[in-house]
Amino acid sequence: MPSKTTKEVLHDLSPYLIVYTDGTIERLVETPTVPPSPEDPITGVASKDIIVITPEVKARVFLPKLTVSNQKLPVLVYYHGVGSQSKEDLTGFAYKVWMCIYPSAPGGIDNPMINPMVEDAPSLSGLGCSRLLVCLAGKDALTPRGILYVETLKKSGWKGEVQLVMVDGEDHCFHVFDPTTEKAKDLIKRLASFIS
Repeated sequence: MPSKTTKEVLHDLSPYLIVYTDGTIERLVETPTVPPSPEDPITGVASKDIIVITPEVKARVFLPKLTVSNQKLPVLVYYHGVGSQSKEDLTGFAYKVWMCIYPSAPGGIDNPMINPMVEDAPSLSGLGCSRLLVCLAGKDALTPRGILYVETLKKSGWKGEVQLVMVDGEDHCFHVFDPTTEKAKDLIKRLASFIS
């Protein structure tokens, strides 16, 4: 009778994914696949899938139409953590993700590479942008960390403009879970206004 080989788990990030010691990653949550578009007729934005590194770490790049060749492109960085879980779940999951990404990190989750507010972190004064928008929801367990980030940025001597948007009475990712509410529509308009 042949022996059944089982893969050894390196990092279990259930319910999202499992990383195995052989380098394979099992995605546990099904996400819809949308093909890239050379030009979206509605937005005029082209998208292309690229491989960042091998084995097969993929990313999607979005490129708007440029009217001037030296025109600056807006860059939107959207960090999304783990949904609407309790503070304990967020902390535990964030720790698991960090230990998956950088398991030998000195200081663990308080390593300067992930936490710009710790003592040995590089100064935020050299942040490479001139404008920053931080959006927070009043009931979100991550809101105090977002406020601390803005305060740390202001104290750093950074010469840019930071805007803090606080949406009272809402929780983590409220605008994703129900984009039809007035508060969600207002937040999306503010994001669009900031980018344009």
